[in-house]
Amino acid sequence: TTCCYSNDGKVGVVGNSNGDIQFWKIERFMGNGNIPDDVVWNAHEGPITTIMFSPNGRLLGTYGGALGSGSCDVKIWSLDENGRLVGEKEKGVIQPKFFYKNFEVISDYGKGLAFSPDSEYLVVGSATRPGGKEYSKLYFYFVGDDEEDEEEKKSKKKITSGANSSTTTLQKEGDKDSCCMATLSCEIGASPSSILWAPTPLNQIIVGLTNGLTKIYYDP
Repeated sequence: TTCCYSNDGKVGVVGNSNGDIQFWKIERFMGNGNIPDDVVWNAHEGPITTIMFSPNGRLLGTYGGALGSGSCDVKIWSLDENGRLVGEKEKGVIQPKFFYKNFEVISDYGKGLAFSPDSEYLVVGSATRPGGKEYSKLYFYFVGDDEEDEEEKKSKKKITSGANSSTTTLQKEGDKDSCCMATLSCEIGASPSSILWAPTPLNQIIVGLTNGLTKIYYDP
């Protein structure tokens, strides 16, 4: 249901309706290939609606799950310098580096995610009911490798317009609220449909909403 290219254009990644992630080497595929080079079977419990490489090419973010259940999950996968999956294995299957659960999804709304320009942070959109009285939200996560400096980085990384910072220890796996470093109320009765974290020096987060509005958040 979604796809993207690696930053160097050599690998295409597809997230399908079964929740599988397929990796295709473009050179081989263009020549003679109808079998992916690598597959993560059942990476999500339902369709994958968003898939994205981090700017440094070492992380892959996927957003998916059973849309009818009203919630989806976000998984962050580690990649080597050649775009191949790496990481710990469970029963022979590579596991995600980070796993955030229970994001609100209504119909096909609330599915955006984006990496910061330095690839150390992630923002994820969560939905609200169209026309309702509740805010949709943006959730912020630390996905870098320098865990010793988490608290220092958390104190430096602030988004304006009333972001609520978490004081809990940042976790790599769990419910979306217990793992996030900050949340931001986005819009009443409208959900994020796409998110872009613009590169420095702008360092702006641009959010397209289901009501047709666009919001821009920034770090001064």
